[in-house]
Amino acid sequence: MKFIPVDTSRITIHTIGAVAPVMTPDGQAKTDRAGRPLFSVPLLVVADGATGETVTVKVPGPVSQLAPMTPVRLNGLVARSWAFDGRSGVALTADSIAPVASK
Repeated sequence: MKFIPVDTSRITIHTIGAVAPVMTPDGQAKTDRAGRPLFSVPLLVVADGATGETVTVKVPGPVSQLAPMTPVRLNGLVARSWAFDGRSGVALTADSIAPVASK
């Protein structure tokens, strides 16, 4: 399996830092397969009252700056495992990010 869809229905997600463009080592903006620029979004994720975890999610842009601790919704969140040069991990990407509407 190349990716695993993430069910976000039982977690709360808040921004915790500035949105930044994803850059290549030579300073060029990274893009997705459709040619849209990618942005890195630092987030705090809390699942059903558990201790929060900080993660970074890559999202195609444009992505607006959001104030810290803004509750957000991630659409199309997926986890992809990767391995390169003896290192490995999990990358999180989403189709879009949006602030959660106030009630």
